[in-house]
Amino acid sequence: MADESTTALREIAELLKKRVEQEDAVASRAVEARKRSEEMTARIQSQTEQARTRSEEMRRRSEEMRKQFAPENRDKFRAEMELRQEEQRQFRKSLHSELQRHNVLLTEIVEKLREPREK
Repeated sequence: MADESTTALREIAELLKKRVEQEDAVASRAVEARKRSEEMTARIQSQTEQARTRSEEMRRRSEEMRKQFAPENRDKFRAEMELRQEEQRQFRKSLHSELQRHNVLLTEIVEKLREPREK
């Protein structure tokens, strides 16, 4: 009878041990799931904030563009463009003159190099 009781108690202890191990595994998975959930929530919040920031920036830029091309600003924009174009024309003209001057100087140098040297 003592052996049967000991065997029964060992079996009960083994079953309880397995049950505790199962509950520990379930608890461990729950902790991991909660941790992943918190990480995912933080990542989603970060992405949402970044999207909100990008959206606000795009809205701000859109508003600036709308104002820039508004009828009251078209003349100002047109004048700025004409000024830039005139500045570019002047720069090109100046550059062309400078290149011509350099060409003349280079031509003179080449001609002097071709002349026979007198000693």
